[in-house]
Amino acid sequence: MNFQSLRAGVSLLALMAVPFSAAPLAAQQAEPVTLQPVVIEIAPLKSTQEELVEGSAVLAGDDLERRRAPTLGETLARTPGVANSDFGPGAGRPVIRGQGAARVRVLQNGLDSFDASTASPDHAVVTPMDSAERVEVLRGPAALLYGSSAVGGVVSVTDGRIPMHRPKDLVEGMARLGFSTGSSALEGFGSASLAAGNNVVLHLEGFSSDASDYRVNGFASEEAREEGLKGKVENSAVERSGGSVGASYLGEHGYAGFAVSGYSSLYGIPGGHEHEHEEGEEEEEDHDHEHGGVRIDMQQTRYDARFGLYEPLPFLEEASLRLGHADYRHLELEGDEVGTIFENRGWEGRLDLTHKPIFGLQGVFGVQASRRDFQAVGEEAFVPPTITDNAALFLVERYETGPWQFTGGGRLESQTVEADGLGLERDFTAVSVSAGASYRLSTDYTVGVSLSRTERAPNAEELFSDGPHLATDSYEIGNTELGKEEALHAELSLRKVRGPVTGAVNLFATRYRDYIFRDFTGGERDGLQELRYRQTDADFHGFEVEAA
Repeated sequence: MNFQSLRAGVSLLALMAVPFSAAPLAAQQAEPVTLQPVVIEIAPLKSTQEELVEGSAVLAGDDLERRRAPTLGETLARTPGVANSDFGPGAGRPVIRGQGAARVRVLQNGLDSFDASTASPDHAVVTPMDSAERVEVLRGPAALLYGSSAVGGVVSVTDGRIPMHRPKDLVEGMARLGFSTGSSALEGFGSASLAAGNNVVLHLEGFSSDASDYRVNGFASEEAREEGLKGKVENSAVERSGGSVGASYLGEHGYAGFAVSGYSSLYGIPGGHEHEHEEGEEEEEDHDHEHGGVRIDMQQTRYDARFGLYEPLPFLEEASLRLGHADYRHLELEGDEVGTIFENRGWEGRLDLTHKPIFGLQGVFGVQASRRDFQAVGEEAFVPPTITDNAALFLVERYETGPWQFTGGGRLESQTVEADGLGLERDFTAVSVSAGASYRLSTDYTVGVSLSRTERAPNAEELFSDGPHLATDSYEIGNTELGKEEALHAELSLRKVRGPVTGAVNLFATRYRDYIFRDFTGGERDGLQELRYRQTDADFHGFEVEAA
């Protein structure tokens, strides 16, 4: 079912985005505006779309307001090359060029989202769209800067929890209020930034949303028809709330900022997946579970810090450090009972060093490290407690001469996945390299080609799963013998960057060696289809066309 079409309804667009300022409003005459190139901040060296060969997209300002939806996947669903995994209105993760989960990296302000969305499609991504100021998509391999889990692409969500600019006036902020008739959804967001002196900025923001079950004409499914549930999509209600408090010091030679944020969500899984009950359980209890559906009660507390120095050394333009830590937990509720508990305690840090031009080369190099402490407890604990440690070094360089631009780089990554309870540990070393070239045919057109080789190590779910996974109606069995998968990627692009009509055509092909996939064996376990992780070779290819 397409929940996006149901959500449209009637919205209070007049109140959608109301900025406010401490200074009086003054009438201003319209002046000609020179549009600046669109910068992709998550791309190497913060490249513009004109400089990139790979497909990219940016949602910000009015464009983001028009497409803003409850989930990240639904927000990006109309972006070329991007689809929504769509597990109801409460959970939707981006799928880029047919790749998702462990092959698409989702970032919140440049660091991991620290959730459980890669473990199952019914687990929501913790990137609140209510507070998002900018969403960027980089289609195709982005492993050099963001790790092998970005072999399919990167999606970055940026908000203002750590303020990076001083308000023009003493106080500035915005408020947004919306209502949708399809689910009687009322949602609101507000933020404010305060200049506390010449260099210190304080920031506060919060949001809340409450949506009932979606209303539909007739029956939502054959199951609903059999049960006489007419006029709504049962168990599609969603409640969300959250906020953050942050502060920054913005100086002439650098900056430092810190933020604390909280997020909570309670959403249903339409068409739910109920656990089978043991013989002898009371019929009344089973009946309650069947009609109560499965709901997910999610909580996350997150801490972010960001530091930067301008020209800290004679050969460096900037040194920037990002640190993040989060405690994530969600309960899977069957009726009012807790079925399974998922927890993820993780941290990540990355240091980016941008050097000054050396013999015409512009580049960035750095180090990245992270830890994921993941566990599931309960009836659907299909993954044992695991700890994943990751560390990497990376380098990206760019060289321009005349109409030509060349890029290249590499990444060395080490990953350890440990399942203490099983007494098992796997260590991997992955090497990724990339090279590209673009040529300006004229002031309006550029053409480019890129080649990359990326290695990805298997994650904890692929290695150690062993249990019922009712979201996919399967009994998942991992494979401790899995090796690295290798992706060879080629992309050709033609881009029109100026004139009344702009756009791009991208042709791409990826050949995987030892591609990790879930194989339904045809057997059954505990009344569920048996699924095993295996490896094989696979080819993906396609094209994208966009114009504006």
